[in-house]
Amino acid sequence: GQQTHAAEESLHDVLLTTSLALLDAIETLPLIESFGPADNNVTINATNDGCHVNQAILDYPLFAYVTLLDRFLLAFPNLLDSLEKPSVRKTGIVTVVTRACLFGDDTAPSPKCRNFHSRTAAVNLLATISRILPGTTADICNHLSLRAPASTRRALPRYYDPLRECRASSGFVGMRNLGSTCYQNSLLQQLFCAGRFRRAVLETSPTDAGSQEGGELLLELQRVFWALQESTWRTFDTERWFAANKDGAGQPLARDVQTDVDEYLNSLFHNLESTAGSALKASFGGALQHSISCPDLEVEVDGVSYNAGRPFVKSRLEQFSALQLDVKHKQDITQSLLAFVAADILDADNRYYCEEADKKVDAVKRVTIETLPHTLVLHLKRFEFHVEYQQLVKNHDYCSFPTRLDMAPYTAQAISHTRAPSPT
Repeated sequence: GQQTHAAEESLHDVLLTTSLALLDAIETLPLIESFGPADNNVTINATNDGCHVNQAILDYPLFAYVTLLDRFLLAFPNLLDSLEKPSVRKTGIVTVVTRACLFGDDTAPSPKCRNFHSRTAAVNLLATISRILPGTTADICNHLSLRAPASTRRALPRYYDPLRECRASSGFVGMRNLGSTCYQNSLLQQLFCAGRFRRAVLETSPTDAGSQEGGELLLELQRVFWALQESTWRTFDTERWFAANKDGAGQPLARDVQTDVDEYLNSLFHNLESTAGSALKASFGGALQHSISCPDLEVEVDGVSYNAGRPFVKSRLEQFSALQLDVKHKQDITQSLLAFVAADILDADNRYYCEEADKKVDAVKRVTIETLPHTLVLHLKRFEFHVEYQQLVKNHDYCSFPTRLDMAPYTAQAISHTRAPSPT
């Protein structure tokens, strides 16, 4: 009899130790999120070292801990008395399950149970506790009635679902639209997905940024990128970001006015130039080559003779952060790019005046890409000025784009060796 009693006590001690370990694991298990990609761009492909993984898979460890503890209590109800003693554990099991698993608390507003299966397991555990110790039912109801951390408590709907306030299972965080600010939100999400630029912005010292002109805007951009990368929120409030944006005259932007996203991009890059110029150049900086070739001109410049066999060419470089592409009557992006680098023949009444020869000559004018940026931004020119209506009119022509784009044919190096194909 003594051996049986000793064995039972030993088993109880082992189960109690294991249960305490499970509770500790549940309480200290970090909120599993899937951000901070290792590559340069955000991807939802979990097999490509990306940042977004199916949340149901990530919840499996927590689901296992909660379910195993529930099974222990069902098999050995006496364990609950020991787990609820303050001398055994400071934080009671009900508090751990309601605050850490289901509704969060003031230190961690987002619950750890993020999908249907893990949340069902947590509720089943509370039901088991209530059946074993009916006296805990009032405590459970008290916790459930609070439903939200004290710091964010407010009037909640009857069917409150905290998961609606947590980061979506896709891994992305949304951004609040303040009226007509969707153009800002969509652009910020794209800039966030440019990994090199995002890391450069987040690594900038806030002290250094705040002391420079445009520092407030960079600090707010850091807040936006931090929220999209590290927070557990479902949506990010863009009030402070919007307030930090100013127009060319230094006045606040109107939240109810839709702005062309390309104009806003240029304005944003200009305002960030003083604080994040190196990051902008490293991520989006490219160079265009503007060239004018005079194939039939015979002239000597700086001791070098030019003729039909050795045409005279003048060129200059222009820095760019986005390519402006026509889409009218273009079926896809490749046709738009071919039109962008297509030769413009200057002849007849439109002949080119050559300063070196001091006369007008036939010439070929062309723009090509001298240097490609790390991240290429393509702006599709959807709006054009309508003379009759005296306003901008949107072009709705369909223009497709491939998932992989080879830019080599549109570079200065490629076009100098081969004749560029016709855009038509």
